[in-house]
Amino acid sequence: MNKNTKKLKDLNENEKNVLTSIVFVLIFISFLIYLGVSKLIDAKKEQEESQKTVLVTDAGRYFTAVNCVKSYLNYMQRGNTDDMLLLLNEEYKEANRITASTVRNHIPKLEYNYMYDYVGEEMYQHRISKNVVEYYVKGRIKKSQMDEDSTYSDYDVTVVLYEDKLLYSIKPGIGGLYDEQKQ
Repeated sequence: MNKNTKKLKDLNENEKNVLTSIVFVLIFISFLIYLGVSKLIDAKKEQEESQKTVLVTDAGRYFTAVNCVKSYLNYMQRGNTDDMLLLLNEEYKEANRITASTVRNHIPKLEYNYMYDYVGEEMYQHRISKNVVEYYVKGRIKKSQMDEDSTYSDYDVTVVLYEDKLLYSIKPGIGGLYDEQKQ
């Protein structure tokens, strides 16, 4: 054993106080490090959990997304190419090479003399980033005319909601994986 090393019982009161303070500071720093790491792990878990695709049970979010689809159907029925191009998601337009002259080839034909409504059956949410959420809406277009029975056709849509800008865009199909031209 080194001559300069003293045993704990051989320390005077001042040296004991310094040693106790050092031990206390080391324990306190260790506790702070533990809390910091714990918060980072919890934040990572929360972020991963929020980015999973989950069934939407919040009525407010459901009606917001379904109303976006209804607005889109209204533009489709009126046939205004500029409005449809504005509502279509940029990635969807680029992936499908949609232009003003080809936009009608990528969306269902809605006749002007019928009334259309959208009936959402279930909806899933996938958070893309802090301010961007994709809602996958599975539903049907209800087509009706006075004195006729209504007909339904399946129509699934992805509504991309930009929460920070209060804007939305539409991707026909679920997550861009749906072949829209089958309609």
